[in-house]
Amino acid sequence: MISDSYFEQGATHEVCEDYALNGNEYAIISDGCSNGGGPRIHSDWGARLLCKAAEELVYHTTDNNIFSHLVGSRANMLMSSLPNLEPNCLTATLMVLRVINGNFNAFTIGDGVVGGKRKDGRWKIHLIQFPKGPFYLKYNIFGEEQKFLDSFGDKYTVGTYFGKLMTPEMNAPELPDYLNRVAEWNQFMAYSEKEYILDTTAPYNTFEFPVDEYEFAFICSDGMESFYQPRIDPTRKHNEQICVLDALRVVMDFVTIRPAFAKLQRQWVFRQDKKGTLMRRKWKNGDDVSVGVIHA
Repeated sequence: MISDSYFEQGATHEVCEDYALNGNEYAIISDGCSNGGGPRIHSDWGARLLCKAAEELVYHTTDNNIFSHLVGSRANMLMSSLPNLEPNCLTATLMVLRVINGNFNAFTIGDGVVGGKRKDGRWKIHLIQFPKGPFYLKYNIFGEEQKFLDSFGDKYTVGTYFGKLMTPEMNAPELPDYLNRVAEWNQFMAYSEKEYILDTTAPYNTFEFPVDEYEFAFICSDGMESFYQPRIDPTRKHNEQICVLDALRVVMDFVTIRPAFAKLQRQWVFRQDKKGTLMRRKWKNGDDVSVGVIHA
């Protein structure tokens, strides 16, 4: 197994509030809340604290309830030991990818993207979305579950794509509008969507990908859904949204698998002006992006 991770600042953010780390058969990411343009709540610190707490406990237990509780308690302890940090800094998602009982196992609290590439070339990709705002572990830590429900409601969705994810070379970088692009993807990949009622006592989702069937599995913050391309029309300037599947087919197009393979891909796809890169395509990520991958 080779694990890797990285985080990349969004074009609209002054500070990167995502964080990512990895180790022996695990990868962990966290997406700190940007507070909707309000005062900065230092969720970049909170994302780091949650990742480090989860890393300390990553193989302590496979019981999800116990794991969630222990990570929350440890993150709160770490936060309390540092000066001038307040509970709001822990307003951040948590996604943990581990190898458990022969499966890539993804544990998620909040929104984001989870998926894997099968050895037969097909992909399974889950989009976890909250209509008004994600549930954060912070609400469990400080007993704010009802406050969340009153403000944001108790529903969320998981959309799932399954099928062949075309390689970047199969389509030109110039794309039609977003809705047409989604419809085009639906011709290649089966899509299903299910609505769930949030259980605040167990607010996590888990996804499994058998190691003997999958080349790799990944976790990404919802920043993976924030890519856009600036457009200038005769009458206006606007940003054209890029379908998350198009973003994934570029970002996850790993060629050489070796230590730091995802960081090497990040260096190429985000930083270089070459055929197929984000710079050449004129794509930008508006939100911070964090990625964790384990490759078999």
